[in-house]
Amino acid sequence: MTSKIKILLFLWIFLHSSTLLFAQTDKIFKAFKINLSDTLAHPENQFSGLTYRNHKLYLLCESRIQENHIARIYSINKKELKKAIADSTYQPAHKTILIKNLEKVKAQIDAGGNLFEGLEAIDVKGKNVWLTIETISPSLKGYVISGKLKKNELIINDIDILALDIPLKNGEVLDNSGYESIAYKNGKLLAAFEYNYFDTVNRFYSLNKNLSDTSIDYLATAKVPFRITDWQFTGKDKLVALNVFYKGKADSYFRVPSTDSLNYKYTVNDKGEPESFARIIQIYKTSWTSYTSTGILHDIKRSNKKKNDYYNWKTIGLLPSDYGKGYNWEGVTAFKKGYFITNDKFTPTRERKSYLLYIELP
Repeated sequence: MTSKIKILLFLWIFLHSSTLLFAQTDKIFKAFKINLSDTLAHPENQFSGLTYRNHKLYLLCESRIQENHIARIYSINKKELKKAIADSTYQPAHKTILIKNLEKVKAQIDAGGNLFEGLEAIDVKGKNVWLTIETISPSLKGYVISGKLKKNELIINDIDILALDIPLKNGEVLDNSGYESIAYKNGKLLAAFEYNYFDTVNRFYSLNKNLSDTSIDYLATAKVPFRITDWQFTGKDKLVALNVFYKGKADSYFRVPSTDSLNYKYTVNDKGEPESFARIIQIYKTSWTSYTSTGILHDIKRSNKKKNDYYNWKTIGLLPSDYGKGYNWEGVTAFKKGYFITNDKFTPTRERKSYLLYIELP
């Protein structure tokens, strides 16, 4: 082999190796911390969902009325949000939206043998609002409810309460888990159970916006590790989602095996001990042929096997290390060229406090 050929071969290997290395490098978001008032940062809020609609950011409180918490949502308008992003010292003004009739919904859920825990996800279209309800384990149902905005109140429809089965793992209910994501698009709702790493079938739930219609379409998805804690449509067939592993009492359910090397590496430290991790992913529709070889869709009805009715995912970016570890991120929504995210109240320290970040890729 001549020297010239050796040099060309070396350059070819180097360039292709560099390309592969670059392709595997994770993008890291740049984070802008929003200076929340004491009212918004208070741990009792325990934020559980976000959505940006009607030129406002809606922050959903978990609203544990059984613990005498006030059922409420906060909103921050676009002008205030832009000021807060540009100036880290600026404290955005907010409005409070009181949720009415939630106690009537709770009473019906509890009477049916499942126990209301709190609100977990939100989406808004005009004056219409949809929420999911998480129940206390080992309840076998989660719920979707709706309501209408009227001035500074959200009036819940306490008649149409849609029940969704809690998926079981090895015949058991996953502790402290539920339907943490809901999104509206073109007259339909798409909901997700937070755990989607089952060995057999994983699926999302397509619902009618009018919850009096209880029909459900099951849409299969590729396995998604950890938890999906919130999502929102960002295009016709695309959603942005929070993908979170939070080290806590029930984290064993949400760990992935070491054989899943692409994801396992994020959730252990140098000593092999579990640690929290969070990233933003895109969930998108793909075709049935992408999954025919996996054998995971055997119980999805053939009539539902339409082209582009199956979901896959990819990473958009990771949270920076100072925010990626130790926070339980619960809400995400698109805004401008980036996203807002919020935690519930859990942080890397003993401090219990809610944070709101605006994140963008560099």
